[in-house]
Formats: sequence, C-alpha cells, structure tokens
Amino acid sequence: MVEPQCVARGLRVPRDLIDGLPETTAVKFAIRRDGLPDRFEVVSAAVDDRVAQAIWRAVSACQWVAGTDPQGQPIPMWVFLPLRFDRSHLPRPERPPAGPEGTGSR
Repeated sequence: MVEPQCVARGLRVPRDLIDGLPETTAVKFAIRRDGLPDRFEVVSAAVDDRVAQAIWRAVSACQWVAGTDPQGQPIPMWVFLPLRFDRSHLPRPERPPAGPEGTGSR
C-alpha cells in the first residue's frame, strides 16, 4: 500500500500549533486506480485547518498502491489512517534555575 512511516516522516506541523495538537486523530482518503490520494477528510479529533493541510501534504507525498480486484486489476479504495502525535522528542522550553541563583540576586 505505502512505504511504512511515509506519512510520519513527511508530516511537518507548524511550530505554533504543536501545543494545541490532540494526542490522536484519524483521517480517511481514497486511493485512486492510478495510486494518487483523493477525497481527504479528518474524521476524528478536530484539528486546525493548517494541521489538516500538513497531514494532506504528507499523505500526498507518499507513493501509494491502489487496491486490486480478484483479477488483479487496480481499483480505488478507502484508507482510514489513525495518527498519534508524539511530542516527547520536541525540545522543552528552558526554565530558569530554581533558587536564588536564578533570580540574579545574592
């Protein structure tokens, strides 16, 4: 169907939207007979339109393979793709040291 992790590697969410991301969401889209994605829709956990556009760009950048009928002919198919946003690898904001040395007075 598609190379594993293709969407995850291609997903670029605007930095100012990262804090507002849901933990999970899901999208659905059709894969046409020619392997191109079409008819994209966010189906759970409403996300900002810019996040939805970023997901669509990542989906569109992948090389998809259409489904096949019993005779092996390509046919369109629906894909339901759950997404989990993992923020654990993002840099944390720096915090000033605790205690008097963090205040600048001694």
